[in-house]
Amino acid sequence: MRLCPGGIHRIYDTKPDMAVYAKSISNGYAMSIIAGSSKVMESAQDTFISSTNWTERIGPVAAITTIKKYINNNVQDHLINMGEKVRNIWRTAAQRNN
Repeated sequence: MRLCPGGIHRIYDTKPDMAVYAKSISNGYAMSIIAGSSKVMESAQDTFISSTNWTERIGPVAAITTIKKYINNNVQDHLINMGEKVRNIWRTAAQRNN
């Protein structure tokens, strides 16, 4: 399983230098992930990284469970579909109101 579940950037073939996933990756539990290009991630080797919840396990377990559900339910397809519907509603409203 890849840690970068977003998939949307892969669907649109974009390659971000860095992506940050926060509480949404663990369904609201304290958890965040930073994923990035080799160049960006290698620069972190020269820094000190700490965490408030370093030893708690609920966040990582919630993240793994959320990622599995995201993948199994093709959430990225749903998000794209909903985004297109909202965009169409806004376009229609804009055209109607000049």
